Order: sequence, then C-alpha cells, then structure tokens
Amino acid sequence: MVGGGYMKVSVLFFASFRELMNTDQVELNLPESFTAGEVLDRVCTNEVRAMSWRRIMKLAVNDCYVAHDTPLKDGDVVAIIPPIAGG
Repeated sequence: MVGGGYMKVSVLFFASFRELMNTDQVELNLPESFTAGEVLDRVCTNEVRAMSWRRIMKLAVNDCYVAHDTPLKDGDVVAIIPPIAGG
C-alpha cells in the first residue's frame, strides 16, 4: 500500500494497444476509490488515438474479466485488452 488514501496498481497492455502505448506495463499510484475504467481513462489521457478505443476495450483484474466500474484495491493487476481479430 502506498498510504495516505492511495494504492499501487500494475497495468498490463496487450496486442495492438501495447504497440500504441509503446510499452507493455506501467505502475500507477492511484486514489483508493479508482475503478478499472478510470485506470483505462488515466493511461489513455496522453494518447488521443487510445481514447477513441475506450468503449471497445476489455478489462481484466487479477486474471478475471470485469466491468469498467469495478473498484480496485492495492496490489491489483489490471489488463487492458483490445479486440483481437484473426483468421
């Protein structure tokens, strides 16, 4: 725990979103009240193209798919997963 009403969360990026963000992982110190969707908003803030993908992203917390309004806790791992097409 970071303390003072904050928590530490790991964020993993996959597939084309990882390429867009130019990294595969970041660590964030966030207010304790943050949700999975707010993490997505936070990481997309500096990348306009990423923000346009927000509605189609899947989110997972600790290896389980979750809704965007799922509250987070200290030490959680959030995975941001874009749609994947293939043949």
